[in-house]
Amino acid sequence: MTMAWLVGMICLVSTQAAPPRAPADFSGTWTMTSLVPAPKQAAGGSVALPPSDELLRQTPNSLAIERTYFDQVNTQTFTFDGAENTNKSGATVFVSRTRWVGGKLITEGKKSQVTSQGYDEWTVKETRSLNAAGLMIVETEYVGRDGTVTASTRQYTRRPARGR
Repeated sequence: MTMAWLVGMICLVSTQAAPPRAPADFSGTWTMTSLVPAPKQAAGGSVALPPSDELLRQTPNSLAIERTYFDQVNTQTFTFDGAENTNKSGATVFVSRTRWVGGKLITEGKKSQVTSQGYDEWTVKETRSLNAAGLMIVETEYVGRDGTVTASTRQYTRRPARGR
């Protein structure tokens, strides 16, 4: 009976799989190094603020992206199980689903906002990946209600962790 119990335990342990590992780990603090297409220069005297660093926290089940604007921290969280996620930032609401496709993390959904200018919405597809040099590449496509497509590619460098 002891041998049968031991064989049974070995079979049980060997059939329990470890949780799936993400194809890429985006954890860390990232600094945007390029944006294509580049923003057009304004003819007037105003200049856009440079983008702040992004802090990404990844678990086996989700990715949280923290951005700071005017000393206000906004965190957007996306789960990898295909469930619908709702994230808010100011007047904008982003309802999306996120999944892995190979080594790429794809988020698709709808952003909408109500402002003094009225209601507007866009469908959004964002593809996040790491290239061979370890840079994070984020390709984003917005499609407006009128069918206008706006696409961009952002490249980020991971900052070294503090204390190293």
